[in-house]
Amino acid sequence: PEGPTSQLLIRYAKAHHCYMAGGLQERTKDGVVYNAVVLFDRDGVYQGSYHKVHLTTGEFLGGMRAGSEFKVFSTDFGKVGFCVCWDNFFPETTRQLQLNGAELLIFPLACTTDDRIEHVFRTRALDTGLPIAFQIRQGKQPNRIYDGYGKTIAEAREVNEPCWADIDLSARARVWWLSVGAAFGDPYQLYNAERRPELYK
Repeated sequence: PEGPTSQLLIRYAKAHHCYMAGGLQERTKDGVVYNAVVLFDRDGVYQGSYHKVHLTTGEFLGGMRAGSEFKVFSTDFGKVGFCVCWDNFFPETTRQLQLNGAELLIFPLACTTDDRIEHVFRTRALDTGLPIAFQIRQGKQPNRIYDGYGKTIAEAREVNEPCWADIDLSARARVWWLSVGAAFGDPYQLYNAERRPELYK
């Protein structure tokens, strides 16, 4: 929290009375470096950090260490999970965050390809029934918020253009599912109830 990026986030959190999250390189007191997302509450109080679980070869060679857990943070509006950049190439990331109770996914990344924006990120939302907000640092690629159906509910394309949407985290999707007979089911719950983890090796 003493670093310059964190201090900037703290200042914004206090000024706007909002939660602030941001990506940075976190160096622990024993010298270990992580690719991390830090979270501060409305008063600028440090809530913790998520350490990127799936590192690229370049990050390993550069001396970074991979995280070892899919943390979910409790806030006064719901439970938030983070994934970082390369994490999105592994569908287990969003699934584990959902299993750990996440109701909203925040996803900062440096760069990606258009097909991942248009197809993969939507699929991650559909797979989990979770809204996903992602922010890309690269050029004119869009920053978007998808709802739990994978539908775009907000978009920004200009540098430093804000992007926001109202999301009711207590709402659950109602989708026609054969598994519940002639009725509507909630994917957020059904995906968990009908998983077969004993077969996932």
